Amino acid sequence: MKSPKPLHKLLHGSSDALSRVLGHAGRLAALDRILRPQLGQPLASHCRVANLRRDTLVLQVDSPAWAARLRYQIPALLKTLRGQERGGAGLEALRDIEVRVSPPTRERPAPTQRAVRMSSDSARLIEAVAQDTDDAALQSALRRLAGRHRGPED
Repeated sequence: MKSPKPLHKLLHGSSDALSRVLGHAGRLAALDRILRPQLGQPLASHCRVANLRRDTLVLQVDSPAWAARLRYQIPALLKTLRGQERGGAGLEALRDIEVRVSPPTRERPAPTQRAVRMSSDSARLIEAVAQDTDDAALQSALRRLAGRHRGPED
């Protein structure tokens, strides 16, 4: 059996797939820092670098309206980004900018719990099953369930 590797070796190993992914993520973060000042506000707060594939920079915006605004800026952005030499970004070969719309994820509100009413007949049936059950834990659970019947007699 192999011995566990220290975390720092996993994160910073030279031939590791994880190392390549972390390196790519670092390059994307650096590109994002280069891009934002070029966009200006408020567009910069609605746009982020999503990926860099060969000669195409993929940008993600949070609505179609911001995508339209960004598409108007693509020619100027390409020219500016190709001239960037900071951090060895390698943008001189950049040929295209692809814009994708991806609305921000929002947490869905928790579904409201409906009060489910149990009929008197159902409560009596569950109580009868509880009386005929030998398993103490199941018998207790069934009695608790039958005890939840509160309401007018059906």
